[in-house]
Amino acid sequence: MNSTDKEKQLQLITSLKEQTIGEYEDLRAENQKTKEKCDKIRQERDEAVKKLEQFQKISHMVIEEVNFMQNHLEIEKTC
Repeated sequence: MNSTDKEKQLQLITSLKEQTIGEYEDLRAENQKTKEKCDKIRQERDEAVKKLEQFQKISHMVIEEVNFMQNHLEIEKTC
């Protein structure tokens, strides 16, 4: 191989290296954005689950109260 071929190979390798580094940086930035998005969605999910649990608790309390009132009404009807 003469020096011209070596220089061309070196330029090609350098070009490929720079391209690879650029792609790596793009992928890293995209990965960071995806992680942030995932964290946000996870937080929203956790908040939704917490609200659902609160609704279930309140719903259960309302059902108990309605049952109590129905029982009380039945007792009053029989009296």
